[in-house]
Amino acid sequence: MIKQEFIATQHGDLECLSLCPPETVASASPVILVHGIFTGASLFSHHFMPAIAHAGYPCYALSLRSHGNSHNNASDSPLESYVEDLRSLFDLVLQRHKQPPIIVGYSMGGLVAQHFASKLSTKYPVMPLSGLCLLASVPPHGFNHLNNHLVCSQPFEASVLSQFMLMPELLVQNAYVRRSLLNALFHDGATKAQAEKILAGFCPEDLNLFSSAQPVALDFAQKLPVLVIGAQNDKIVPVKIVNDTANAYGVKAEIIPLCGHAIPLENQWPNAMERLITWVHERHPSHQLIKAS
Repeated sequence: MIKQEFIATQHGDLECLSLCPPETVASASPVILVHGIFTGASLFSHHFMPAIAHAGYPCYALSLRSHGNSHNNASDSPLESYVEDLRSLFDLVLQRHKQPPIIVGYSMGGLVAQHFASKLSTKYPVMPLSGLCLLASVPPHGFNHLNNHLVCSQPFEASVLSQFMLMPELLVQNAYVRRSLLNALFHDGATKAQAEKILAGFCPEDLNLFSSAQPVALDFAQKLPVLVIGAQNDKIVPVKIVNDTANAYGVKAEIIPLCGHAIPLENQWPNAMERLITWVHERHPSHQLIKAS
């Protein structure tokens, strides 16, 4: 059963969901999931967390500040604050499991994870991470690069997203705007169940996050295994951007066919999870399961 807990920080409590399997892979690296805009940790509770735990890995999902059930003490530098939030969960997980975690950053969470990994690399001669997975992630160039591409290639979707960033609770009540958003997020529209899951707890975003350059210092790129996954029909982070990210890390992107941006809830989520778990297993060659005490 997924457990909800809260991490006390100087700014307030951060929501964390956790799921530890009864049998774990020997010396298993715990997996930390970081969500994207509008949503919170619950995004991963439907499919990703159960699948990761079933494969034998302890799993944690974080609600960044002002998302999910975390505190609402925002700052003038939201990206730096989100990196700080991730550090709070990272410290807890590392202390609890004594193994370097794997971080999976989805969409905006991918940019947060990249900046976090970059900061870690400046503090530790050996990276205390087992790997970094970027899932339909904002590229290391930052939001400016993505926004410019989106406005030029998908102007309607860009307009819908910008409106939702300011007034999600109001606009989600408008059937036309809601359908437009879901069509932008999903490959073939969303089922009623998918819509309910992704729209639950929608929250406004701090526009400061999108208005400044936030390039990632990639000095850590050669120190850390990186997996880049994108979706063939993603209108928000298209394949070109995914390939740009993969090229920045010197890897080949894994592209999920017939899939839109909302990978954690898309019909093709098992394909993305299979590639993720295969890659995680490669970090643990023995794959030997050990019963929890």
